Amino acid sequence: MYHISNSPKSKGVGTVDYHAFGKVKASKHRDSIIRLLYKSPMTPKELANQTGLELSNTSNYLSTLRELGLVRCLNDDLRKGRIYALTEKGKEVYSGLIRNLPVVLSG
Repeated sequence: MYHISNSPKSKGVGTVDYHAFGKVKASKHRDSIIRLLYKSPMTPKELANQTGLELSNTSNYLSTLRELGLVRCLNDDLRKGRIYALTEKGKEVYSGLIRNLPVVLSG
């Protein structure tokens, strides 16, 4: 069973950050991006093509997910062709999404 912490800095095996999880659940677009990045790292353009979003909107969603610690850029030194992937925390949120997370509040 997964536990959701109400602390944004919560860490640990089987623990999902409640704040980050809620932000993803609140937006079908953030949800879609998390699900796509779970399958494979992608560029913002690839994500935009897969989701039907404008590239600028996709970049904004990626920025939010990055601030939440759910995605990271694998080649930050490039201006174009950046590749994004899920972090471990992002993979935990994904696992909660596909399991329709049984919620046990802690902390």
